[in-house]
Amino acid sequence: MGERFTGVSADMSAEDFVSTTAPVNGGANGGHDDIEPDVANGNGANGNGAKPPMPTQGSFFFHAKTPSQQIVDIKATQDDLTRWPEIKKGYSELLMWLIFFGLYCSVLMIQLRVERTYQIDEALRQMVVSEGDALQDVSTLGDFFGYLEDQIRPNIFPPEWYNGDTLTTDETGFVMYYNMLVGGLLVVQQRGTQQSPCRVPMYSGAKSSYQDFYEICYPNKLIESDYTDEQRRNGEVPWAPGVPAPPTKPVNVLETRNDPTLGDFADAFTFSTEYDGFASFLALADGAKLNQDKVEALKKYRWLDKHTRAIDIKFALYNGMLQMFTFCVIHFGFDQTGTFVPYNHVGGTKVTIKTIDMEPYLGNKFSDRMQIALEVILVVWIFYQISSFVRGGLEILFREGWRGKAEVDELGTKVYKGGFKNFLMDKWTIIDVANYGLFVIYIVMRVELVRTILHKDNIIQVPANSYKPILEEAKTRVETQLLGNFFNILLCLTRCFKFYRFQPRLAIINKTMEECFSDLYHFLLMFITFLFGFAVMSHVLFGPQLPQFSTLAESLMTGWMMMNGASLSYMQLAYVDGQMAAVFFLAFMFLVFIILLNVLLAILVDSYALAKDKVVEEYGGEEDNIPSLAGDFATITRHSFSWGGISNTILLQAVKYLGEQGEEQVTVEQIYQAIPEGVRKRNNITHEKILKNGGLHLVEEGDEQEEEHIDHMTEPDLNQILAGGVGSEVKELLRKMDDMLLENKQLRKRIDNEIASGRMSRTKSD
Repeated sequence: MGERFTGVSADMSAEDFVSTTAPVNGGANGGHDDIEPDVANGNGANGNGAKPPMPTQGSFFFHAKTPSQQIVDIKATQDDLTRWPEIKKGYSELLMWLIFFGLYCSVLMIQLRVERTYQIDEALRQMVVSEGDALQDVSTLGDFFGYLEDQIRPNIFPPEWYNGDTLTTDETGFVMYYNMLVGGLLVVQQRGTQQSPCRVPMYSGAKSSYQDFYEICYPNKLIESDYTDEQRRNGEVPWAPGVPAPPTKPVNVLETRNDPTLGDFADAFTFSTEYDGFASFLALADGAKLNQDKVEALKKYRWLDKHTRAIDIKFALYNGMLQMFTFCVIHFGFDQTGTFVPYNHVGGTKVTIKTIDMEPYLGNKFSDRMQIALEVILVVWIFYQISSFVRGGLEILFREGWRGKAEVDELGTKVYKGGFKNFLMDKWTIIDVANYGLFVIYIVMRVELVRTILHKDNIIQVPANSYKPILEEAKTRVETQLLGNFFNILLCLTRCFKFYRFQPRLAIINKTMEECFSDLYHFLLMFITFLFGFAVMSHVLFGPQLPQFSTLAESLMTGWMMMNGASLSYMQLAYVDGQMAAVFFLAFMFLVFIILLNVLLAILVDSYALAKDKVVEEYGGEEDNIPSLAGDFATITRHSFSWGGISNTILLQAVKYLGEQGEEQVTVEQIYQAIPEGVRKRNNITHEKILKNGGLHLVEEGDEQEEEHIDHMTEPDLNQILAGGVGSEVKELLRKMDDMLLENKQLRKRIDNEIASGRMSRTKSD
């Protein structure tokens, strides 16, 4: 299959194919000395041009066909052989892309170890952080100290076993039994400046009527932002504007420096460049008692005050059995309303937990070796694809030039087709470039992450007695890598549509998007306008009381979720304003949910119908003619498991030639004779080899063939059947069929006589 032969090529015409010998229907015997003249002329055995009888296999009164007598559908065979190279190439590319995409996703999941990280993440959120309970109750500065003392410190520094037994030295430092605390617990505060007057007048001479009543404001601007890096390192950042660090008022923190029971407590009131804020480190080595005293002293000396803008609680754990480091950050954003920003709002309370393998590729397990192998294969495959893409672009540039080939369209306008410029402007080229770019960024970020965590200066020395910033840096790098991979996966999914184009039924979706693009972006303009308008309306009406509408961004998100079916209790809206809730709810549901969404659905449905109609038209107006996945898989199976058959190129040229002669169905013998004798001899072509070709479509036996065979039955054949052991109903049916055939012949004879005598025209007889 697929061989190349002298004098035969895939792009030669049917006339060229048979030019090496006389045509099948030419001369006395068509240029073939080994066949009968009538067969070479395409005639039947009687030489009158009628097709030979076509016996049907499996019938009790027909003879089985020999290989040379098998009937072949010319059009189906030609379509199959013509489309096979496209099917082979299309499915090969699609399969390779899906394998590549699966490899990329597998490597990503292995690197992140999602199942393990989820177990650690969920345990910390529920048991240590108490995300769904105690954390939700932190609203004021006082609540923060209660949360730190009652929830975090006892779980990070457990003093005893569950039965009251005191922990030994070897047993201390474990969180939830198996997770070893690295260093200790870090609490970092971000402090802001102050401003007076609160409102700066627009023009000189103006003054707020309430300036004397409220003299000082506390903006979100951080206090260290007014100082250079060198000043920060030298400790010149004050505790508050006009108050040095550590402060002596309203309480004197300096007096604690000589208190051995508080250790380095006073450092919490001095800006730290290492921790980028005012930090207090509760070291594991200091013991539970000293750490408890530090927390109480922070509360006593008012470590949190009006200048507090944000607080972070940070700690890291190591699970030796899972061989993973876990870094946890609990962030609190203090609002100008005097409370912490609500949970999961922008800048508000948020829990971030990242689990990282700080020793990749060092294990000797099969999974570790498999990870290295898969990553190497992925990197090689990525750069192979990039090199193939670049090579393809350069070939277009050198072959077709920058602008391509100039042609004149139907309107007489000069247009350029092909060329490197059109290649660069193609939407799939742009998507490919973006996808390959993100792959390269992913590789660079992965290498940089591994290089950072394996650097000798960044290896965590345990047991540690200090905070390890490398874990926070690794966490940040992982988050950035995850963001890039998120968009990269979206591009990979989009590129799947590129590989669907060869399959007509899959390509309908592509054509649908092309058809609806113009209507869709016009609709989106109207849709965004309505959504934004309702967001503003809901923000103004319900924002002061309901968190779902407290900000414009929240209002937009809530509107989007309502549009997609997320339930929002009408009673919640009515609680704020009953009358306006009814107006808003009904207007939103009618205009957005009923009208706009149905218009969107109509655009997509109409575009799909139009795209499908165009595809149907390309295949002769019959939907059943459109190749399906099942049909393509059947074609692949036939071609893949057909060995020892004739070359596709030779068979295609033969059926093309016969098709140009007006043939619709031919025997294998006719195909054999249509192949030049020299080609047959060189390639040892036989009838059996023709039948072994996977693209050959044999005609199924049907009612039409049966009627034709019955028409050719002789009286002795019928008598032989009637004399056989068949049932009486079958005999009676055959007798009736014989009578009808005889009557039909007599009627044809009468019509011919009428035409010959001129009493009936040919048109009338037809």
